[in-house]
Amino acid sequence: MKLFKLFALTIMAAGALFMSSSCSTPETEGDKVENILIIKGQTYPLLFTMYAEVEPGMYHIDLNTKEFGDHNQIHGYGNLEFSGDQVKVDVSKQDPIYTSGFNWNLGGGFYAADEFKSGTQSVKKTSSTTMHIVIDCIDKDGDRFYLNAEAQDERTIDWSQFD
Repeated sequence: MKLFKLFALTIMAAGALFMSSSCSTPETEGDKVENILIIKGQTYPLLFTMYAEVEPGMYHIDLNTKEFGDHNQIHGYGNLEFSGDQVKVDVSKQDPIYTSGFNWNLGGGFYAADEFKSGTQSVKKTSSTTMHIVIDCIDKDGDRFYLNAEAQDERTIDWSQFD
């Protein structure tokens, strides 16, 4: 009987260990860093996204896409209001926390990401030198604007990686 109890306890302990190790919480939508920009249905992988705090709670955001087509690249620049805690806003009910403009380096082209009909904007600090920005909005023309990027403090970027 003692052997049966010991065997049963061993099986229960192994089951509990298995259940606790296999029940990890999956990343929820928006938690995954994608490092992409979508404008007017076109997806652009990002080369880098950086931020600089210009005053408490106000950041400048700069980003470049990887080259595409005939060595073209998009440069984005904008502003982000962020208190340092996790923030998420519904732009149909609140003022946007992120506005930006985007220039195509070759052939001109400009896109203003500043007037949104609907969608959400969220940002959270992921380390002392990075933040995760997710902008998923419908612009004034009815097109989806999507930015999912990990922005790094510009003072900590190793620029030699882009040589």
